[in-house]
Amino acid sequence: MNQVYRYVTPGIWGIHKTHMFVKGVLDYAGSLGFHLIVHSLILHPKTLKDRSLNALIAFVQTAFDSDSPIAFLNLDVGEAKRLQPWHWITITQVYFENDQIMAVASDEGQERVFNLGLWYLTTKKHGGLIYFT
Repeated sequence: MNQVYRYVTPGIWGIHKTHMFVKGVLDYAGSLGFHLIVHSLILHPKTLKDRSLNALIAFVQTAFDSDSPIAFLNLDVGEAKRLQPWHWITITQVYFENDQIMAVASDEGQERVFNLGLWYLTTKKHGGLIYFT
């Protein structure tokens, strides 16, 4: 973490943009001689009416098929419960339950289960999901 922190360093607003996180991770990987490919599903408030659960399902399935955890930026919880706003967490599993897309995440050393699909369809601020291969 001490090495990564030099590249992925929160500012006054934290790391509140996905591109800030991506740049830091890529710079860190590059300093070690690694080349990473970024995969992202970025949300913008203006895209609320255009969001498709199929896009979310395809994204998370591809991430987990490549054995990659997902970095998740949640600035607004929308209608989802059990999430903190303005927060990064790591999604380690996704599953379907009663036609809902549920996610299991690591958050401050705790396992957190939440409705990812509901968040995706109702969040009103910037946010996104990112993984690297």
